Amino acid sequence: MSTTYFKAAAVAIAGAAILAACHGTGNYAPTSQLVPSQALQAPADQVAQMEFVPSGGDGSRAGDMPANIPACKAKPVALPGTYIAYVSTGQVKKGTYTGSKTGSIWESLKYTKATAPPSPSPSPSSSPTTGPSPAPEYIYYGTYGIKSRNGGCAYLFTTQSGKPFKGTKFNGETFGQPQVAAKYFHASFVGSGPMTITVSKLSQSGGSGKFSLIDSKGKVFGTGTVTLIGRTLIQ
Repeated sequence: MSTTYFKAAAVAIAGAAILAACHGTGNYAPTSQLVPSQALQAPADQVAQMEFVPSGGDGSRAGDMPANIPACKAKPVALPGTYIAYVSTGQVKKGTYTGSKTGSIWESLKYTKATAPPSPSPSPSSSPTTGPSPAPEYIYYGTYGIKSRNGGCAYLFTTQSGKPFKGTKFNGETFGQPQVAAKYFHASFVGSGPMTITVSKLSQSGGSGKFSLIDSKGKVFGTGTVTLIGRTLIQ
């Protein structure tokens, strides 16, 4: 996979979309009105207003980032370069998130600078559809770091009630994505594998955790930390 991308105002949208587009794994996909390639090439200010909803019946609103979340403080990565992002689904219980063995992956992506894509053709307008309101969710925000490697922006989503997202068996999901300063860039898939991740002491002030990256032989080749500095509630 190789696609033109951008630095959107909402970093969560960038992380969700790029992981889904590069690997076809995880729980993030744009709404039915935009296919991934269109979403990836839209102007940043336009994309920041889009609502990205998880695929596969996942009822969470990962990517629907409210304006009151502070800007990510992760150090921007240098381009060109190859960096690691991650995405995980799992359970939050008694203030601790534990990623599932089958729903937690890391991805290595090669980033290079790119020029602005051509303006997309206007699409036909359609009447908005209505449906049941999603259940309230907490969004935790902060950063992650991988020892001797890159870091980036980290987010964790969980239902306020503790019940699973609609249509799933899990009540939490999290991902991390490198902070890219360039407005437009190419991201090419290099490789991926499983990971383990736990984030503890979740509260209004954030939380902290650790993760391990596992190679094709089942051995840990990298470890990292997650530092969440706050949370907000989506009603």
